[in-house]
Amino acid sequence: MRNRSTARRLTLVAAVALVIALLSGCMSVDQTTVLGHVNKDRATQHRRALGFSDELSVKAQAWSLHMARQGKLSHNVLTKGLKGCFKTLGENVGYGRTLAGVEKAFIDDLGIDPPVHRINIMDTRYNVLGTGVTYLDGYYWVVHDFGQTC
Repeated sequence: MRNRSTARRLTLVAAVALVIALLSGCMSVDQTTVLGHVNKDRATQHRRALGFSDELSVKAQAWSLHMARQGKLSHNVLTKGLKGCFKTLGENVGYGRTLAGVEKAFIDDLGIDPPVHRINIMDTRYNVLGTGVTYLDGYYWVVHDFGQTC
């Protein structure tokens, strides 16, 4: 009974964080969806919801577009160009035919040992997330940029 109550509370916190991000007006629907997926996944493991970072989202969106134009996955130099103070940074990059499929792949991390995408998503050091989503030529290119603010 207690676990259900805790899960409901964490889901509510994730929903509130999502509403706040939506009201900021700076995110696309796809970016909002990604933030919601990440926070929903975190809630299942009793992790706090990540806040939205404008700065990391601008960086993530630009990188998502870069990868889509190049047609290949690659990681960004996370510290490059950031003005804010971050103690820790992490990044997930992926692509696929559906947005839900890419997000599921991040959580499942099939064939990846250690499961680095899931580790980033569940890392308790992070308190903010920037998301980037580009749809090009039938594929979604997705970036999660995680941060721990100072």
